[in-house]
Amino acid sequence: MTDQEKIRAWVRAWNEAAPVLESIRQREVQETDNVLALAQMEPAFNLAVRIHRPTPTSGLIEMQRYFAKLRPRFLFSKPPRSFKPFAMLASGSPASSAASQCSVGAKFA
Repeated sequence: MTDQEKIRAWVRAWNEAAPVLESIRQREVQETDNVLALAQMEPAFNLAVRIHRPTPTSGLIEMQRYFAKLRPRFLFSKPPRSFKPFAMLASGSPASSAASQCSVGAKFA
């Protein structure tokens, strides 16, 4: 038996077994007692909560602290005189011509 034939036999066996396995799965899902299953899992859940205590916050406050450190300082104060965010676009520089060619820049040009 060649490798190709072995693969075909394997696929054929799984195709024949699929409906039987699906019926077994459906029966087990219907017959499962959810209350009993939850009661059986409760000790494992309680152990996990004892070992790995939930944090008092979601981490959002810590993330905001990191963002504040990364934020440029002049956003909350008067910007330096040399700061001109739109000066390059108005001066006819390559950036302004590129902006006028793109679809977003063309709407505002």
